[in-house]
Amino acid sequence: MAPDGLGSCPPDRGPPDCVSTADASGDPRRRLEPLAVAGSDDAVLAAVHRVLARVPGGRVLERDRRRVRVRAVSRVLRVRTEVVAVVVSGAVHLRLAGPRGLLDPRGLRARGREVLVAVDAEVRGWAPPDGRWLRR
Repeated sequence: MAPDGLGSCPPDRGPPDCVSTADASGDPRRRLEPLAVAGSDDAVLAAVHRVLARVPGGRVLERDRRRVRVRAVSRVLRVRTEVVAVVVSGAVHLRLAGPRGLLDPRGLRARGREVLVAVDAEVRGWAPPDGRWLRR
């Protein structure tokens, strides 16, 4: 079941167009595992916000007590990717959605994992890993 505010991938949006920690389709290409983290939800959400602020071409569209929503636009092709992160009971849930047919099938899952690894590093106070999508 999806945490409030996250939503799962719509049935007509399959990989590579949408990946989510809340996907219940059974398709492993659409599924990300949520990140379990230690710390208060407020501190974790602040870490999520700091990580998502590093997304190239990203702009925070919404932020509330449990959720951050960012839209990133690529520089060259102007491809839009929407990222929604929800923090609930010590777990970070994530959904990434992009335009149909324009993304590498591994692209959104790799970006999602990169965000979760960076959030884990941020919460632990480690240096963020070098990533292909996130900038320092």
